[in-house]
Amino acid sequence: MLKVRFFPARLRSGLLAVALLTLAFAPLHSAHSASKTFPSSQSTQLTLADLPDEAQAAISAVLQRAKLTASDGAVSDQLGYTVAISGDGNTLVVGAPWGDGAIANQGAAYVFTKPGGGWGTTSTYTAKLTNSENGQAYDWFGSSVAISADGNTIVV
Repeated sequence: MLKVRFFPARLRSGLLAVALLTLAFAPLHSAHSASKTFPSSQSTQLTLADLPDEAQAAISAVLQRAKLTASDGAVSDQLGYTVAISGDGNTLVVGAPWGDGAIANQGAAYVFTKPGGGWGTTSTYTAKLTNSENGQAYDWFGSSVAISADGNTIVV
């Protein structure tokens, strides 16, 4: 995370000077609020105006290490609606509450474990958890997930 501290200057006219910060990261990508990605060859501009006398801006970089998918899933399943990670970072449980099992919107949770080569070497799940007892349509199993620090206990 890059933290920037601004000390804007007041002009003689009483107007506040606009702080302009231009950041260029390569090979990272940036996206605007409509999620359109800009190529890394372009720079990211952050314009801050009407700042108090001392203002801070925090800019976080997000790096994609792996794309985890459910091979039996669909876009409407909402895989990633909930996510929990073990304390050691080796196990993830990911909810897909609108996933269709035997019935519509029954939901599921997927467990991913980090392989020896790191997250970038996998995209498939280790286990799929579903409501096996009297599952009903619209159970939304996976709408809440949790995992213990050691990764040995998962609650859905």
